[in-house]
Amino acid sequence: MVRRADFPAPAVLIALPLHGTRVDRPHLVAGLGPGAEAAVFPEWLVLKVPGPFADVRAVLDAARAALVDVRRTTHERAFPFRRELRGTLVTVCGALSELGTPCSLRVLPPARRP
Repeated sequence: MVRRADFPAPAVLIALPLHGTRVDRPHLVAGLGPGAEAAVFPEWLVLKVPGPFADVRAVLDAARAALVDVRRTTHERAFPFRRELRGTLVTVCGALSELGTPCSLRVLPPARRP
């Protein structure tokens, strides 16, 4: 997932399509930490979490934390947004699992069956 990065990586960037999802931007920025940025556009949420990040694990940890903060600070989540957020968390958590630090069930609960 982070094969082409040069380390230390200066920042982690994440973009998620909103599809009408509402974002509590002040709480999101506060949760992301000092120097972080969150831009809410009509159809997109774009995050920048500043580093430097020394290695792949640090990048993935930052991405996981940012995605959890996004989940915590969004509401009226549209299905396409929920699908993108979960899919991105699955990817990040899968990569972390390969590195020996899987996500907890609190971070990535099992998918609900219809």
